[in-house]
Formats: sequence, C-alpha cells, structure tokens
Amino acid sequence: MYDWKDQFLAIEAHCYPELPDIHCKGMIYAPGLVCYHCGMTLKLGFVVKNGFEDGIYGRECVRADEIAPWLSLMQRARYYLFAQQLERDEKLKPSERKYFRGLSLLTQLKPWSDFARGMFARLLDGNSLTAKQAEVVNSMIVSEGGLARLLFQRDLVRCLLILEKALEYESEDQEHAAIVKSLLLRASRHPLSKKQDRLIKAIEAQHINSRSLMSSKFLEQWPLPDGKVNWTK
Repeated sequence: MYDWKDQFLAIEAHCYPELPDIHCKGMIYAPGLVCYHCGMTLKLGFVVKNGFEDGIYGRECVRADEIAPWLSLMQRARYYLFAQQLERDEKLKPSERKYFRGLSLLTQLKPWSDFARGMFARLLDGNSLTAKQAEVVNSMIVSEGGLARLLFQRDLVRCLLILEKALEYESEDQEHAAIVKSLLLRASRHPLSKKQDRLIKAIEAQHINSRSLMSSKFLEQWPLPDGKVNWTK
C-alpha cells in the first residue's frame, strides 16, 4: 500500500557543517520509534553512536544545549522522505514551498494520485506550476484539511507502519495486528479520528519492547543507505 514504509528521512550531521556540534551522528524523522532513555514515543530521534551512549534519543534526552538549529532544520525537512528534497524546498518561493510540501505529503498518503506525483516531480525538477496547476494543487491541500492536517495524518500512518512491523515480532497478538491493519486501510482513504489516534497510542503503550527493537534496527544500520531500513537484519 505504502511504497515508502521502509524509507525514512535521515539527516546526517556531516552534511550540515553549519549545525552546532552536539556529538550526535544525525537525526531520523520516524514517528513511532522509542527513545532509548525514557521509553517515550518519538517523532524526531537524535542518533548517538560514540561507543558509550549509543542510542536514539528524543530532544529532552539527547543531553545537548544547542539543539535549536537542529530542530529548525527538521521542522523544515519533516514533510519529505529525502534530504535532497529539502534542498529544493529551501530554494523555492514561500508560495511554491507550500505546494511542494503539500504535494510531498499527498504523494505519500495517496500514492495512486498521478496528478500529485506529476506536480511534485515538476517542482522537484526546478519548474514552476502554472496558475491553473497551482489552483488545483491548493484545492487538493485545502480539501484534505490543510498542510498541518496532512502532516498529522502522515505521521499517524508512519506510527501505524512501525507498529505493524513491531507486531510481527509478537505473533501471538493477532487482535492488535488486525486492528492496526484495519486502521492502515482506513488511513489510505480517510483521515483518522481522535478516537482512533488514542487507540493507536494505547496499543503502542502495550508493545514498547518490540517497538524498542525497531529503534535498534535504525541504530545498527546507521547511516541508513538511501534512507532505507532492512528489517530482516
């Protein structure tokens, strides 16, 4: 259903020398992972591999003072699956940037939309949208509840995808696996409700150990080749 389920936005520190040194290897945007220190569910994880405190940590647990520039970078990058797409984002006019971010989220949530994919590719290649194309794209974003709603929905889907993978390690819990599968199917067509969001969080809380294993997969394979995780390793 989602061809990006094994693809994650990975920001490697050495690619952004302007960022202050906080002794981490980079950042991963993966809603649904677990912080090594406190066990809380993350959206953004800081990757630490120094031989002493190896782990993926949330912003409160990374033990660094100058994280604001890092957070600002991820705030701009979180709409995308590849750091290269952020580079294009930074070159766009504010009006075009809104469309580019919205189209990125639409192509993730609605991969069957040829128009969204085409318009996203057009902007990515350095071309501008015509007035008519921009009008249609804006209408698509508005009809989905706006940019913030699209981002919220994509992050919920990401949580479900990680939870689905984690539950594969707990084959006896078929009930939760069926619920997660059902929510993923719904999320491919409709926004999830607040009640469904609470249900996801409740299931996540009961499977911290298997979700922690997912975080370990990221750490073991960092830096991620092309942003992809091999769950079989």
